[in-house]
Amino acid sequence: MAVYTIDGQGAKYEVDRTLKDRAHQLMMNPQFQSLISHVDLDQVVFLRVSSKKCDWLGKCVYVGKAPQNIIAKYVVGELAEKGLLSLSNVSGFDSDMFDIRYLILVNDDTIRMTEDPTKVEDGVIVHELMHIKSNAEGIVKHDIEDFRDLVSFFGPYWTKGVFASSVWDAEESD
Repeated sequence: MAVYTIDGQGAKYEVDRTLKDRAHQLMMNPQFQSLISHVDLDQVVFLRVSSKKCDWLGKCVYVGKAPQNIIAKYVVGELAEKGLLSLSNVSGFDSDMFDIRYLILVNDDTIRMTEDPTKVEDGVIVHELMHIKSNAEGIVKHDIEDFRDLVSFFGPYWTKGVFASSVWDAEESD
């Protein structure tokens, strides 16, 4: 069952569990472990955004803890009360089960226009996970040092959705 919403400008935001699976694979990559292994993926909801009006590739949004925790528990309780969800095998709510602290948005329309969408999407996922603080309380602002591993993996030059190994390769693709 797809879980999605469409905003007032027609952008579609859809929960995408395959992005979470890909994030897990990237976390296991030795090249990125030191950058993102601290992230608890159970605290992250990945959304695939379809919007031609957005020019960004990805975003990481800190949503905090309290509202999502209580809202999710309320929804589960309502579904159980209406007989739409069975909690017979659940002895109580695990408070971590609904501890959503971050949304990572991946702009599908912008990424699909690049030369290597899979590689770009991987870079976006790693980059956005790097924004998550190790204590899961807020957002890390990047500085140049944060990108060393991303540059070594993807290349230092970016132009029109293409990673290039030199400034001359980047200029040729313009």
